[in-house]
Amino acid sequence: MKKLFCLLLIGGTIVAFTSCKKTCSCDVYAAGIVTVSYPAYELPKEVRKCSDLNTIVDVPTVGKTGWECK
Repeated sequence: MKKLFCLLLIGGTIVAFTSCKKTCSCDVYAAGIVTVSYPAYELPKEVRKCSDLNTIVDVPTVGKTGWECK
């Protein structure tokens, strides 16, 4: 009975931690200037890491443009 209880406890803990909503801190750049900041941007379900959202392009003479998430 103790083994079953331990297995259920471990399984419940795993489910509890994997079902949390994941958030990132994201900045939107235009011409090298941060135009918008999202301190708690919620990740879409299909995205696993914050860095997967990055779309930064460094344009010479203009600067960074796009999303940068951490």
